[in-house]
Amino acid sequence: IAGLVRSFRPGIIVHAAAVTHLEVAFRDPPRAQRINVGATQILVALACETDARLVFISTDLVFDGSGPPYDEQSPVRPLSVYARTKIEAEGLVQQVDRSLVIRLPLMYGLPVSRREAPFAGLLADLRRGVEVRLFVDEFRTALALADADGITLTSAAGITVSASSPFINTGTSDLQRAISN
Repeated sequence: IAGLVRSFRPGIIVHAAAVTHLEVAFRDPPRAQRINVGATQILVALACETDARLVFISTDLVFDGSGPPYDEQSPVRPLSVYARTKIEAEGLVQQVDRSLVIRLPLMYGLPVSRREAPFAGLLADLRRGVEVRLFVDEFRTALALADADGITLTSAAGITVSASSPFINTGTSDLQRAISN
């Protein structure tokens, strides 16, 4: 990737790579750390070296769900390995001038790549008649993958980020991530 970035010198780098499966991150924290934080370190260095804007895809799971609605100034409280690695990576991204962190909520839709995605696996299980177990103690905002793409590309190209808040939370103001007791 370093050779590509150095030769192409993009004006914007969108960093969406991550171990996103909560179970995978839980079972293999070193892998989650290596991919979610280590890859971010590399892209931060390359963005600084090439003066590229770095747009980082994060998650609403950085919040514990106890105090919605959340905004860009809300304190983070991760409850999972995945969320902790995303917060650590967010801190790295903030070292880049004009960086942007987009905290996407629960997403649905089929991926455009062959990469396994939680929604695709869930849909495949349902089609096979397999009983699926989902959370029953959370209320989440869901966002279509196509809408997430649009938010990311529009934000990457045109938003002016203030020094005090290089974050965008994409959930609705009434319901982002709430835990039911």
